[in-house]
Amino acid sequence: MIHGTTLQLSFHLSVKAKVRLLAKRRKSVVASTSMRTLKAGNHSLQLRLDAHRWPTKLDLQTHALAPLKTVSTRESGSSTNSVSTALAFPDTRALLESDPLAVGVLR
Repeated sequence: MIHGTTLQLSFHLSVKAKVRLLAKRRKSVVASTSMRTLKAGNHSLQLRLDAHRWPTKLDLQTHALAPLKTVSTRESGSSTNSVSTALAFPDTRALLESDPLAVGVLR
């Protein structure tokens, strides 16, 4: 929170994506940012909130514009040259559980 009424959300994008942040009070949208196309890397969005219509839920909407990169690993000690790939996801549940504003989002 910045100055009590502005929410700043910082995040990291793995690939280029369209992103916007919605603040909802029950089912209605009380604040939102415009849809922005952001390249891969660290970013932050700021959202001005009204104290009389305080949000109960935050929704970060994303639409990836490129495929998610895979991680290749070579197994050591094997006689064959096999390569396995896996998607690398951050531990978002731990990040959201540590945020007091996101407690209602996980349930």
